[in-house]
Amino acid sequence: MQSQHFPIRLKSARQQAGLSLRDLTTRLNNKISRQSISQYENGAMRPSHTNLLRLCEALGVSIEYFNRPVVELTEIEFRELEKLPVKERQKIEAKAADFLGRFLELEGLLGAEVRFENPLSNNLVTNFEDVEQATIELRAKWGLGENPIPNIVELLEEKGIKVCEVIADDAFTGMAATAQVGIHIIVLNSANFISVDRKRFTALHELAHILLAFDKDIDKELACHYFAKAMLFPKNRIAIELGNFRKKIHLGELIAIKEQYGISIQATLHRLKDLNIISDNHYKQQREMINKRGWKKIEPGKYYGKEHSHRMKQLVYRGIAEDLISTSKAASLYGMNLAEFRRMLNQAF
Repeated sequence: MQSQHFPIRLKSARQQAGLSLRDLTTRLNNKISRQSISQYENGAMRPSHTNLLRLCEALGVSIEYFNRPVVELTEIEFRELEKLPVKERQKIEAKAADFLGRFLELEGLLGAEVRFENPLSNNLVTNFEDVEQATIELRAKWGLGENPIPNIVELLEEKGIKVCEVIADDAFTGMAATAQVGIHIIVLNSANFISVDRKRFTALHELAHILLAFDKDIDKELACHYFAKAMLFPKNRIAIELGNFRKKIHLGELIAIKEQYGISIQATLHRLKDLNIISDNHYKQQREMINKRGWKKIEPGKYYGKEHSHRMKQLVYRGIAEDLISTSKAASLYGMNLAEFRRMLNQAF
């Protein structure tokens, strides 16, 4: 039986596949017309069982997919939105909503719900010093000290923020959104060209969108950038590592900081300029050197830490082990077909 959510779920599946109505009609070899698909998505008509199976095959989803409740994302914040094609944005939003729906259903079945509580809910950011203080307060409340954060993605999920990774257009780096009170998601681009340090920066930038309330006169994106830099490289650690004022910074120092703290060379330089540890002139010289050597996208040095969460995988394994969900249900919740999921299970042994 097709659920009341069918029209929205169908449109979401099409957008996740990056298909227009015409594209989907072509993939279906014109066995279902574009007008019919449009009516399905508008709720004006329901497909026959045969056409439902055709849609499932064309979109790579199961019939169960259409019965899952709809998760609606709000307060969506994209980085560099103007560079992102509309079709790609719709694809990312649809994938995020589907991922969040599956994750919440899995937690509900296992009684393992984790709801996020904002430790900075009373903070209004009016300037960059407020942002600096917010990072100090957050590190204290989350018990992080001033040491490098080894796995930011894992930390966010421990605190109740879901993190979805997608392979996307190079114009996309990250997104934050809310589903309802206490439910937040951060989406990160996991394509091979995204370095680990860039992913860490983006995760914290999006966290700032979730945590902070911004005064109307502050540039929100610059404030979120500042938050990410300050979280990655705390002010007190800078004094220990580099001193309070420097005429020049050696490239070797910047690489060492990157390898230890997981912050890019460019972000470190900007952080030092923010704190007046290096002059604007020296910062410009360093930026010119970076551009001249072609390091703007691919820098020297590498951060070898990992930025992944295994929470969802652990939960599906737990559900199977405790006979709370079947293997086929686990595969559906994990976003795989049954054959792929069984291969993943076999690889564990």
